[in-house]
Amino acid sequence: MASLVVLYTKPADPEGFDAHYRDTHLPLAQTVPGATWTVTRMTGTPRGGDPAYYLMATATFASDADLQAAMASPQMRETGRDAAQLTKDYGTEATMLVGGDF
Repeated sequence: MASLVVLYTKPADPEGFDAHYRDTHLPLAQTVPGATWTVTRMTGTPRGGDPAYYLMATATFASDADLQAAMASPQMRETGRDAAQLTKDYGTEATMLVGGDF
């Protein structure tokens, strides 16, 4: 199994970000071939502090080859273009990580 993890910092306009993410970005991401998505909004830390990240999106794939094929797909390119606009419009940063089974 392979994973793509995207971590977003807190946006300047959380309500606008959430609406765009839910109504525009996530539907695009869900068209990426072979990807199963989970999205988690961070609400705090175990000690009650502010989290370093606002949102975590994780796409899982059956294999590294499936992840690589998805990364090269037109659907991922369109999702990436929207993510770039999302970060620009809402003043957030996105960190992308790739991982595999441990």
